[in-house]
Formats: sequence, structure tokens, C-alpha cells
Amino acid sequence: DAEERASLVADEMRHRITNLFQLVQSIARLSAKSSDTTDEFMHSFTERLKALSEVQSGAAVNPRGISLHGLLEAMAATYGNDRLSYEGVDASPHPDTTLMLGLVLHELATNATKYGAWSASEGRVHVSWDIQGDVVRMRWQETGGPIVLG
Repeated sequence: DAEERASLVADEMRHRITNLFQLVQSIARLSAKSSDTTDEFMHSFTERLKALSEVQSGAAVNPRGISLHGLLEAMAATYGNDRLSYEGVDASPHPDTTLMLGLVLHELATNATKYGAWSASEGRVHVSWDIQGDVVRMRWQETGGPIVLG
């Protein structure tokens, strides 16, 4: 029984490590695409890895994984931003999903800081979500930022 449990844990660990390496490769590609210089690449890549590390650390503290509320609170703390509000039923997604969601939220927050609502003193971000079964619909809404042209 103990050997079977150890084998299951080892299989799950291999699966998560494989996913993590694929995620790091994706981060590297995304950082390379959006960078014109090696310095820009290193900054972008490092910031994305820090975001991934923060999500992973939060998930490691809570064996059930970091909750949606916890993920957003960590993001607000990372960006030192008190102009974030959110609403939705708290839930703890699967750890792999949490990593992906954490990176998506990091990208949105980075863009809000550079070009969007958080680049203006009155800008705000509101995140809301609805959970129906295994589906989470999330909405990121920015107000008070620069006018979007295009």
C-alpha cells in the first residue's frame, strides 16, 4: 500500500515538473517575442519567473493550493497596488491551473501598469468571476486609464 502511494506521488511529481518546464519554455518564448534587446529579455523573463515563483510559493503553503482570492491578493501585493478590487466565490483551482492563471494575471497586471489603468493615478482594475461546474469565467476590467485607440 505504501509503495503504491509512493509511486502515485512520484508520478504526480514527474507530471508537475514536466508541466513546469513546459511553462518556463513558454515564458522564455513570450519574453523573447516582446524584447528587442538582451537586457529587455532578461528583465521580462526574470519578472515572469518571479510571478511564477510567487504563485508556486503560495500554493506550497496551502496543500489545497492557493485560492482565487489569495492569488489576487498576492498580485496586488506584488504590484504594490491598492487600486485592485475583486468579487467572486473563492475557490482553489488545481495547482497546474493556478500556475497558468497566475501567469495570465501577471501579464494583465504588467500591461495595466505599463499601458493601462494603473499607469494613470486614478486608474482601477476590477476582477470578477463566475464558476459553473468546472468552468470559471473571469473578467478583467480597467477604468480610469488612458484612452485606447485602434
